[in-house]
Amino acid sequence: MNKNVDMQQTVSELHTIENWWDTYVRKKAEYENLETAKEEAEQEVTKKWAESGRDFDVKQRGKLPARPTRPAGWAKTIPNSICVDWKHPTFSIVMTAILGLLSTFLGFLGVIAVSFLGVYLGFIIGLIPVVGEPVGLALVYFFGMLIFAVLMLGMANIYGINKDKKDKSFSVCRGLSDIRKDRAEWESQFNAGITDEALEQFYKEFRNYDDAFLAYVEACDKKVDEIIEDYAKEKAETSLKYIEKMEAKLAEITPILDDISNQSLLHSDYVPYAGRIANLIECGRADTLKEAINLMLDDIRKDNEEEARREEARRQEEENYRHNAAMQRIAEQEARDARAHNRAMEQAAKDQADAARAQADAARTQAAATQAMMKDARNQAQQAEKERRQREHSAYEAAFRLCQGCANASKCSGSVKNKNPNCAGYRPR
Repeated sequence: MNKNVDMQQTVSELHTIENWWDTYVRKKAEYENLETAKEEAEQEVTKKWAESGRDFDVKQRGKLPARPTRPAGWAKTIPNSICVDWKHPTFSIVMTAILGLLSTFLGFLGVIAVSFLGVYLGFIIGLIPVVGEPVGLALVYFFGMLIFAVLMLGMANIYGINKDKKDKSFSVCRGLSDIRKDRAEWESQFNAGITDEALEQFYKEFRNYDDAFLAYVEACDKKVDEIIEDYAKEKAETSLKYIEKMEAKLAEITPILDDISNQSLLHSDYVPYAGRIANLIECGRADTLKEAINLMLDDIRKDNEEEARREEARRQEEENYRHNAAMQRIAEQEARDARAHNRAMEQAAKDQADAARAQADAARTQAAATQAMMKDARNQAQQAEKERRQREHSAYEAAFRLCQGCANASKCSGSVKNKNPNCAGYRPR
């Protein structure tokens, strides 16, 4: 009897611990919700004042006058020479001497190199019969022209050829006279654009813009100080409101944690399972607290294993689904490929049949053309034979008429017989 009373008291204490734990979990969730709400409220305050500052800046910038425009003469850059003054007398003499010696030395080296290279290649290629000598001479000429071209390009580079961006053409560096001319032209344009009226107007616009811009900067600085002060005040008020609620909620949680910590029935690791342990004792599955804890741990282990099996089954099912879907896609792709192959084969057969029909039509056309040509040839042959016979008949008649008018007709009958109108024995009557 005492044992049952003790177990009933133990079950009652377990339910009390369960109620403490459920209350703690609920109030902790409410505390975490307050923390999230506090962060969101602070972010809204920050966003509000940041947008306020941006709106103020946009409005103040819209009030600024247009930027002052510079007078026309200021828009052009002062012309400067990017090349050396090659037209200067002293510089020209010195550079001419240096470049003359350099070009002579390079030319001498080029002649020697070309000579040795040309003789060497000419000797090697000269061993080839017939074409060896002219090919060797051509190579000597080619290498000579190549060295000459390299020397000329080097001289051109030394003399400072530059690209004129204005007319997109190449021109040699200008002398000081050209630079002075360009600067004189620039000064005339500058002086034409920079008048007293233009300068006065520019300075007036500049002063107005400068005053407006300084006023804009001052207003922005003042607004920034106001925003910082108001933002800090509102953020502190918002935080304080939530902090008071969080402290009140924490004051509710602390006694519950103290009660859970002060109880000696369960270890802190088993406190979340107090209700489950009590149910095991109440339903008769366990007779003691230790037995109920061990049974609870075994149930948790089985639940975890069952959850792992279910998770593995879900994973296997998903993998099978993906595999089946992939196999289905492969099968559908193979079917599409097969249909495409069949269509291609059908099209190829159709094209082959069309080609055969076209070839047969071409053969029939060729045969008809051949028959027409043969018929034309026979007609031409018959016509030629007819014309030949007519010529022979005309010749025979001409010979007969000559024989009739010949004084020697009684002595010779061969002309008519041989159809020879050109008889040598013909004598007119």
